Amino acid sequence: MDGIKEQLVSKKSTPADNAKKAAVVFGSVILALIVFSGTTTVFGSGFTLVALVVSCVIIYGGYYILTGLNAEYEYCFTNGDMDIDKILGKRKRKHLCSFSLKDVTKFCKLEESTQTDSSRTQIIVSGGDAPTYYAEFSDSKLGDCAIYFSPDEAMLEYILPAIPARAKKSV
Repeated sequence: MDGIKEQLVSKKSTPADNAKKAAVVFGSVILALIVFSGTTTVFGSGFTLVALVVSCVIIYGGYYILTGLNAEYEYCFTNGDMDIDKILGKRKRKHLCSFSLKDVTKFCKLEESTQTDSSRTQIIVSGGDAPTYYAEFSDSKLGDCAIYFSPDEAMLEYILPAIPARAKKSV
């Protein structure tokens, strides 16, 4: 099917992600308090405004780092090709991979009984509430790849006709 379809999928927070976020909040608040109290203690009350400004900059830095920990994945289908990007904090985009769906050698819904090839480069870009799908393909830069992603029903309507019939396994 020819056309263009995009989908954004938010990465699910893991306990490690939550721990990083808590550490950033705790660290920036403690550092701001130390800088504020240390500056006013060492230099006197005349530097209260400077200490307040520096503390606010530290708090903003913590906020900037905290929002940068939020990740989304963008799946972009364009005339039989897929582009996968990672978006961090809604301000920084990193291209992860591109591949032609006609080059997919295996495509299936990921279940516990699904046989996956662990020798391939693993690209995990799943999230949200949609089920996870597994696809194998070869890339000139990354070599043999396996991608785990979560397209919604609308995206699947574009993806499925573009994948060769021999590659589809119980979709």
